[in-house]
This record gives sequence, C-alpha cells and structure tokens, in this order.
Amino acid sequence: MTTPHTPPPMPRLRATAAHPPMSRRLANRASRLLPRSIATRFVWAGALTLGSVIVLAFGALFYIERTNRVVADIRDRDVALSSTATDIELLLERHRKLVESAIAQTDLVAANNDMRVADDIATTISTLMRRARDPSLDQARALHSEFVSEGHRALFFAAAASPREAREAVNAYFRVANPIQAAVRSSRELSIATTERRISDLVKRGKRLRTWVTAAAIIALLIVLPICVVIISGVAFRLKSIAGGMRRVALNDLRDAAAIANVRAETSARDEIGEMARALEIFKRNAATLLSNTHEIEKLNTWFHIALNNMARGLSMFDAQGKLLVCNDRYLELYGLPQKLGVPGTSFEAIAEHWCSKFGATNHVTPQQLESWMIKLHAQIATGAPFSEVHEIEAGRTALVNTQPLEGGGWVDLHEDITEKLAAETEISRLAHFDTLTGLANRHYFQETLEEALLGLGNGMRFAVLWFDLDKFKAVNDTLGHPSGDALLKIVAARLRDTVRKSDFIARLGGDEFAIIATGANFEDQDAATLARRLLRIVSAPYDLDGRIVSVGVSIGIVIAPEHGVTAHELTRNADRALYRAKSRGRGNAVLFNDNLEAEISGREQAEADLRRALASNQLLLHYQPIIDVTTGRIKSCEALMRWHHPVRGMVSPGEFIPLAEEMGLIGAMGEWALRQACRDAAEWPDGIMVSVNVAATQFTSTDMVLAVKSALQVAGLAASRLELEVTETIMLKDNAATIDALRALRDAGVSIALDDFGTGYASLSYLRAFPFNKIKIDQCFVKDIATRPDCFSIVQAIVSLAHSLGMASVAEGIETPDVLAKVIAAGCDEAQGYYFSRPVAVSSLPEALRMATENQHKAA
Repeated sequence: MTTPHTPPPMPRLRATAAHPPMSRRLANRASRLLPRSIATRFVWAGALTLGSVIVLAFGALFYIERTNRVVADIRDRDVALSSTATDIELLLERHRKLVESAIAQTDLVAANNDMRVADDIATTISTLMRRARDPSLDQARALHSEFVSEGHRALFFAAAASPREAREAVNAYFRVANPIQAAVRSSRELSIATTERRISDLVKRGKRLRTWVTAAAIIALLIVLPICVVIISGVAFRLKSIAGGMRRVALNDLRDAAAIANVRAETSARDEIGEMARALEIFKRNAATLLSNTHEIEKLNTWFHIALNNMARGLSMFDAQGKLLVCNDRYLELYGLPQKLGVPGTSFEAIAEHWCSKFGATNHVTPQQLESWMIKLHAQIATGAPFSEVHEIEAGRTALVNTQPLEGGGWVDLHEDITEKLAAETEISRLAHFDTLTGLANRHYFQETLEEALLGLGNGMRFAVLWFDLDKFKAVNDTLGHPSGDALLKIVAARLRDTVRKSDFIARLGGDEFAIIATGANFEDQDAATLARRLLRIVSAPYDLDGRIVSVGVSIGIVIAPEHGVTAHELTRNADRALYRAKSRGRGNAVLFNDNLEAEISGREQAEADLRRALASNQLLLHYQPIIDVTTGRIKSCEALMRWHHPVRGMVSPGEFIPLAEEMGLIGAMGEWALRQACRDAAEWPDGIMVSVNVAATQFTSTDMVLAVKSALQVAGLAASRLELEVTETIMLKDNAATIDALRALRDAGVSIALDDFGTGYASLSYLRAFPFNKIKIDQCFVKDIATRPDCFSIVQAIVSLAHSLGMASVAEGIETPDVLAKVIAAGCDEAQGYYFSRPVAVSSLPEALRMATENQHKAA
C-alpha cells in the first residue's frame, strides 16, 4: 500500500526496441573499466597519452646510456686486454728468439748482452700479465717464474760455452715457454671474440630499440585512441538518452519502454550522468504518481463504496452544519429511509423528521420529543467526547448508536441492530439461572437467591429452606430409561409450581435434587412443616409415564434461618444433614434440623470409615443358609450371605452396611471378595452341594464378570457346575445386551444363573423371555403369608407354573413354619429356604446346620 509521501514503484517494462549495435555494447563494457567520473576519465586519457610519450622518451634515453656504457666497456676492457695479449705475445716471441739463438752464440759479450735483454723482456712480460687481470692468463702467470729461470739458465750456459748444458736448458725452456705462448694466444683470441660478440649485441639492441619504440608508439596509439573514443562516444550516447528521456517526461509520454529502460539503466552509474539519470528517474516517478493518482483515487472510491455498503452496521457522517457527507445502504435500510435522503448534503433534521413521520407514532415519539432529543444530541456532540445511545427504531427492533464527534464540528455514527443480540443475552441469562429441563431455577440462581435472602434477615424476618430429593428415582431411570426419567422430573417440577406460594423460590439443584426457599411475613416453623407435608403428599402421588404408572417418594430436610445458620454454607450443610436423617428413617419423611443430627452425621461418617477399614482388614465374613430340595429332602445348595464383624460394635446388620456400601461405591469390591471366598469355602464341601453367591449390578459394569468368575473358580479349584450366581432385575437394566452376553458366557461355562427376588421389580417377564435362567427365587413377600392368604398362594402357584413351563426350577424364600412349607410344596415349588431349616451360620457351623435342616425337612414330610 502506498502513501502520499512514497511514490508507488514503477512497473517493470520490457524493452521492445532493437538491441544496441555491437560497437555500443563493447563501448558500454569498456566504459565499466574506466573511472566513474567523466571529468576523471578525460584527465585519465590525457595522463595516459602523456605517460606513453614519457615512457617512450625514457626508453630511448635508457638505451643510449646503456650503449655508451657498453662501448666504454669494450674500449676499456676488451680492446685493452686484446692489445696487452698481443704485446705479451710479441715479447714472448722475441724472448724465445733470444734463447734459441743463444746456442749458436760464441761471443761472450754478446751473450751477456742477450741475457740482459732477456731479463728486461721477462720483466716487461710480468708487468703486462699483472696488469691484464684476465683469468685465462693464470696459467701463464703461474709458469712465468720458471719461464724466466729456464731462459736465464740457457743463456748462462751459452755464455759459459757449455753447448751441451745450454742445449738441455733450451729444451727445458721450450717446455715452459710453449704453454705460456699458447695461453697468451688463447687470451688474445678470446678477447677479440668477446669484442666482436658485444659489438654484434650492440647492433642487435639498436635494431630492437627501433622495433620497440615503433611498437610502443603503435600500442600507445591503439590504447589512447579507443579510450578517447569510448569516453567521448559513451558520454555523447548517454547524454542523448538522458535528453530523450527528459523530452518524453516533459511530454508525459512514459510508454516508450526502450527509452525508459535506457534512463533506468543510467541510474546505477556513479558519475555526473548517473546523477542526472537518478534525478530524472525521481522526476519521472513523481510524474507517473501524479498521472496515476486519478485512477488510484477512483479505484479507492470504488473500494470504499463496496466496503461501506457491505458493512454489517450502518454508517453515517455529518459535517458541522449537520449536512450528510456519506452513508451506506445499511443505514438507509435500518431506518427505512429512501435513497434520496442518502444523497450528500441532506440535512440531519430532514432525515430525523422523515423517520418520525414514519415510525414516530409506533414508537410513541412526538415531533416535540424529537426536537428536544436533537437539541440534546448536538449538545453532547459539542463536548467532543464519544457516546452511545439505544433507540427503538421500529416496532420490536432496537438499535445501538455509537457517536464519535469530529474535530472542527460534525460527527460519525455507527448504527447496529441489536435486537437479536439482546434476545440472545436474555436467553443466556435465562440459561445461566434456570434449568433447561424443568424450567426451574438452577443451583447457581438458588445460591444467589439464598445469599439475597440472608441479607434481608433482621427485624424478626425468617425463612425456611426445604432440601429434598426423590426416592426410587434411580430405579425409574434405570428401568424405563432416561427419557422417562426426564419426563418424571418435568411433572415433578410442574407439581412443585402448583404447590408453593408465589413468594416461594423453587430450584432444581441437579439430578433428582430440589430445594425451596419459603419466605413471607411472620414466617413460622409450622409454615415450613405444612409445606413439607403438602410436598410429601403431592410429589408421592402416582405418575403416568406414557401409559406406565410409576410411584416415587420424596425425602425432605428442613432448616430455618437464622436459627440453623446465617450463611449459605451453614444452611445448605444442615439441610443436607436433615435430608440424610429423613432418608435413614425409611424415606418418605420430612425432618427439621436440630443439633442432635450433628452426632448422627458424625456417626455415619465414622461408619463409612469403619467399612472401608473392614474391607482392608478382613473384618467381613460369609455365613451360609441351606437350600433344601423339597422333593428329596436333600441339601441342594447353600446361599452365601455377607456379615460384618465390627471390632467394637460386634456383628453389624447387613441392612445397615449393605446400603452404605452401595452409596460409597464399595459393593463391587465386596462382591468380588465374597465370590472368591465362597468358592474357596465350597471347595471343602461334599461334591453334591452347590454354593449360591449374590452378584451386585456394579460388578457387571465395573469389571469383566466372566473373567472374575473363571478366576475365582480356578484359584479355588471348584467346578463351575457347583457355582450358582443370584442376580436381580436391576442388573438386567444397566446394559441389557452386554449383561445378557455375560450371563450366556457364564452359563455356557457351566455356572447356574438364578433370578432373585422375582416379582418385586419391573418387567420381570421380559427378562424371563430374554434369558433362560436356571432358577427363579420367589420373594418372601409372596411366601410369608401363603398359609393364610389365598391370593399369595395363587401368585406363588402361578410363578411356579410359569417357571416349569420355561424349564426353570423355583425356590421359595422366607420359609419359617411347617405350614408355610406345606403350602409351598402344594404350590409345586422345587426348593425352599428359610429360618425353618436354618439361620445363616458361619462356615465352621455349617455341618451342624445341614444336619438340622435335613431333620426339619423330614419332620415336615
């Protein structure tokens, strides 16, 4: 995105003109090697030319000087050495002749004279050899003394007239003189050859100098001339390009890509023309920006109108005179304005008056009220601070207007239709405070209301909190399913609304738990008790759930503020304790909190702790009650019944600790322990006696029951055919398909399955059809009065007949007298169990109990 201070980058243009000629490209490449400044290039070309002349002049002077040195050296050394060698050679020849002629010399005076001449010649030769300093004469210098001695000796013998000795001396002289003459001759010839060679070299150097000077002059010309041509042509061509670019910019003609490319290429140059090109490029960009501003502004205006008219909120802008500057379509739509009122220049008063004439009557706004509102609006705008207002724009529609005053007068409004937003906030508030299922207040709203009620205490004000939940609701939920449970809760909520006063507050705290805050002037304890009795009666009435009649009870805990607490925590804690006491009395009760409940609650907490320790410290044990085959009188099996031997309280009733274990979630672990212990005990009994173990519903949902049973049998070494599991209908309700599969797997493994407490639950017949049990145990509620009530006899007889028709055995529970046993046998039962035969006894007393049970059976028979 560009700003007014930064021109947008120019688009890259591809040159369509022909490439420059080869000479121009070569000139461009050559110019890159030259200095950047044009003035420096011209100075550099002149300096190069002057340097070439100076180099040539210095080369010529150097050659002349060197030639002079060579000529002087030839003259002073080579020629002198050659002359000296010639003189030495002549003197040697003269000395040789003197010595040769000495043999024939007879004149003594002449001989002596020859000796003196020979000595002078030898002395001269020695002097010349020392002066020559020629290495080739080293041998001659070394033999010179012997040469002089032998020559002197030959002359001496000649003067002494000793021809033979003189001849021998001459021969010795020749042996020395010949090498000296040869060395001198060789030195002379070498000097002459050296002189000739150096003269020849001097001639060759003269020729090379001429060639070098000529070549240097040509090279200098070839270097200087192209450089000058490159500099001049490059400057001229670039100036021409710059001039062409300036002309096109002046004519606003920026479409010539080649010219633009040439000028842009010059911007990278660091010389005077590069400065001109950069200045021209900046000028060109500014010109292009100015030319494109019109199109950009038009494009921005188009985008602005698109964005403006696609806003979710309405927008309007007015100047200091209240004239419309701009608005979007949403603004017109929101207020039902015609298009003509959206034209810039329309007064705010005209827009407001049009709205008032159209919707004022509906919204109860008069022209006077509109005028008053406009005066107030202008006063708020004059403060310069932003503000917001909420307006009823038409029937049932609400708008939020955010106003932002502008500097120098005028303002901007943002208009938002918040009708749905307000409705959503209302719904959110409702959901935050009310239960979605029943429409009653939720726990959060109850807590807030309770806190407010506590703040209103004083001056004798009192109120009650009734804390209650439904009895047997879990059984309805498990039996009929959650939809039926939800339907029941809705009906309960409706009954509660019809039961309480308008001043009372009802809340569903969760699940089947409810609470009521009962308030009123001169509230008495009796008012709370009356409301509780009414709740017990109305809530406990039967319910019709899609044709099924269901009955549930209610247990209520009651607290009175401020007597039972002055904080929400104290009241709810004490109400919960009162509710627990109502449940412990057998449910279907209402209990008013009192200080004695504190001890009862502490007792319950202690019982829970003791029961946890009982499972861990082996305080639990099993008692067994025999089950008799009424036809044969034989002991068929023994039912394992759990007992708790408390270290302080002694034996604790199962009716006390089994419900507590179910509430604490310990029944599953206790059931698994009972299964393993019963299998271990039964393994010690006679083979014909089975053991019957009760299985809790949680054992099927929390563990792998099939694996647990197989493991218990394997560890105890007990045959599966000697184990019978007693299940209740509630097990079938948890997960019917999974439970049926587990029961089938156990029966296939050889374990017998008995349905316990038949006839007391829901849909018993459907379970008999779903799973073929081995045995049905008839609940004692039908058996205990069978001797005196014909209806009980008929029911038992019908159950027995049903069991036999399905191939199942039947067991009558609760046999306590011979008469009851006789009626059970008459009804067709296969097996019987009860105190008449034996009470549940410890495993150590079981043999005696079995004996007595058999005897009692024989007595009855």
